[in-house]
Amino acid sequence: MLPPRTTAPGAPEPEAGERTPREAHRPGGESGRGGDGNIRSGKFSGVGGHRARPGRPPRVAIVVPYLAVLVLVAAGVYISWHQGSQGGGLGGMITGAAFLIAATVRLALPRPLAGLLASRNRATDVVTLAIFGVCLLVLGLVLPGL
Repeated sequence: MLPPRTTAPGAPEPEAGERTPREAHRPGGESGRGGDGNIRSGKFSGVGGHRARPGRPPRVAIVVPYLAVLVLVAAGVYISWHQGSQGGGLGGMITGAAFLIAATVRLALPRPLAGLLASRNRATDVVTLAIFGVCLLVLGLVLPGL
């Protein structure tokens, strides 16, 4: 089997030891490897190719606040859906409380620990979640009386 072409069809082949235009911008060699054979950076990150950055919290700690809020919202929506008009108030209150908890967690935790709750800047996230939470909480309190 022939080796893959490194030049355009019709272009002259490079001499032995000469770098092609495609390889000219790569430091250290023909295939993007450094002189010691390691990919680009000259460092190998270990088994699996991933290593946690120092000073960064573990992924589980980042996902837990989001999952807690997600479970509460799912419970509130389930109660509202399953019980119909009888459970709409309770489901709305649970969902509103989940949004208020999310606003509190977003306000308390720094951005690296807030995980998926941090989608914009802190003030926008907190105000948006608090408004949704208060509206759903009021709706849940008023709904059973209608």
